Amino acid sequence: MLFRSLQSARVPHQSACGHEGFPAFSAKGNELAYVCVHNYGVFGLYRAGLDGTHARLVTTFSGWPFGITWNHDDAAILLAQDQGSGGELFEVTLSDRSMKKLPFGADNSWPALSLAGNALAYAHGSENVNIWRKDLSQPKAPALKLISSTREQSNPQYSPDGSHIAFESIRNGNREIWISDSDGGNLVQLSHFHHPFTGTPHWSPDNKTIAFDTRFSGKSEIYRSEEHTSELQSHHDL
Repeated sequence: MLFRSLQSARVPHQSACGHEGFPAFSAKGNELAYVCVHNYGVFGLYRAGLDGTHARLVTTFSGWPFGITWNHDDAAILLAQDQGSGGELFEVTLSDRSMKKLPFGADNSWPALSLAGNALAYAHGSENVNIWRKDLSQPKAPALKLISSTREQSNPQYSPDGSHIAFESIRNGNREIWISDSDGGNLVQLSHFHHPFTGTPHWSPDNKTIAFDTRFSGKSEIYRSEEHTSELQSHHDL
């Protein structure tokens, strides 16, 4: 029988963690690594004993986690995370807690390393989300693809006068706020935070201001842009 007991016991909860997940045993089987949610969009990589005691923070990161695995000699942990441009693989060296990006490109997740350390398996895939328009005065007419790219566009918001559309997109590798004409043309990038958590644009009634949220500083803040310019002002902390 594979398991001598079907009993389970909870690993001690870390007070700094809102949630914990993605557990992975070390190659030698004497340690456990897992991901801790410190805050929305802020995560920590921890290592601990098999019973979850003596937990130590290895590093913090801001990209959504998509799996971890130890390397063959337990000297490093491979971490998959999405910082806004698709999942990428990183190697975290435990001795100095340094992190380097592995040369596998984007859209990769769920890494698994062989025990000999000579083969790496991972998932590869991407999501394509575009903005479409439907003419409600002609319900039988097909919808029109309005704003598209090879990546993701979402959360479109018409300006009150109907002349522009504000939306969020990761077309340049990071989730940023963009503006286009009502027909989807003349795209202009409004924000330049280079951070995976920026979005939800909303127009003011006079068409002059766009408010949106971002966590590029490590906490959620609301910003506004005046007169469609790239001059952004911090407005309120959440």
